[in-house]
Amino acid sequence: MKKLLLILPLVFLLCFAFGCQKTEEVAEEPVVDVEADVEAIRAEVRARSNAAVAAEEAFDWETAVTFFAPDVVVQPANAPQIQGREAQLELYQTFPKMIEF
Repeated sequence: MKKLLLILPLVFLLCFAFGCQKTEEVAEEPVVDVEADVEAIRAEVRARSNAAVAAEEAFDWETAVTFFAPDVVVQPANAPQIQGREAQLELYQTFPKMIEF
């Protein structure tokens, strides 16, 4: 019994000593600047929007349709629904005929 009473504190001391050892450094997670990311996305959207408007104002229909998804769906007023860039291009090409200068 005396041996057990002598060994038991040593076991606890060893467990405590090994538990307090310094472990490997864990790399910190990278800091994400959400505000900067949001502003970068907004700037990109503004730039693309401005480029799309500029292409439409210049009647550059081939460039204008590139800003649409390949499977674009458009519902023009008082007209049937159209799907796809080619159909959008055909619609764009009718605009000058509709506008009287």
